[in-house]
Amino acid sequence: MPPYGWILLICAAVFVAAVALYLFLIKPASTRDLNLAKYGTKFAHRGLWDAQSPENSLSAFQKAVDAGYGIEFDIHKTKDGQVVVFHDDTLMRMCGVEGKVEDKTLAELRELRLGGTDEKIPLLTEMLALVDGRVPLLVELKGAALDTSLCPVANEILSQYKGDYIIESFNPLLVRWYRKNAPHVVRGQLFCNLLKEKKGNKLFYFLITVLATNVLARPHFLAYGQESVHNLSFMICKYLFRAPAYVWTVRKPEQIPAKKRNEGMIFEGFIPED
Repeated sequence: MPPYGWILLICAAVFVAAVALYLFLIKPASTRDLNLAKYGTKFAHRGLWDAQSPENSLSAFQKAVDAGYGIEFDIHKTKDGQVVVFHDDTLMRMCGVEGKVEDKTLAELRELRLGGTDEKIPLLTEMLALVDGRVPLLVELKGAALDTSLCPVANEILSQYKGDYIIESFNPLLVRWYRKNAPHVVRGQLFCNLLKEKKGNKLFYFLITVLATNVLARPHFLAYGQESVHNLSFMICKYLFRAPAYVWTVRKPEQIPAKKRNEGMIFEGFIPED
């Protein structure tokens, strides 16, 4: 074999090994025996909220239940170890005060109001009692990169809930906790182009964006921002590995994805027709 032939052979071997490693990293969990449709295909983003019923409030959740839609919502752990329903990392946008949920006690949070209404930040237990299994739930776990302390507390509460629910997070370490400690719970990886969306560890956000952290979490489904529909890793997971997917956030009917491409959507601002 000519000398350059060995070079080509080595280059080909390195390329094949790199592709194999890449596929190993992004591969989701097998869903062959999983009927994801039973957990719902339409989730109201933080409830069916409006000016009178702010996002992630009990009244917004009640409206979603009354309309028969699943509910996507977010949970944090308070300073004193309680689990509350709230989206943002900080309290300013929804409550008009400085600080983070994790730095406040439940008593301190109970003094605040959501979006200028009389609605309080609800406990996870209050939200679950209100829904009472009538619609499926999509629970987004919030937490700093290395802090998984929310997971065991939330899991203790959710494990006693009799209705259908699945969990998801942008943080693959939180999803990994469920993989290791509650593998029977359906888990999902949220992603978008985090390099544009967030400030912080660029390498960590890059690995999430290209789904390389799937090697840690091995999610059952992917929840993707609309702008990530052509993400190469997502397309491989979707069409090669047949991973189920939820798209977020759908804000008008023309954004509703084709059923052949997705199992569900997270929507707000309109009522999707059946």
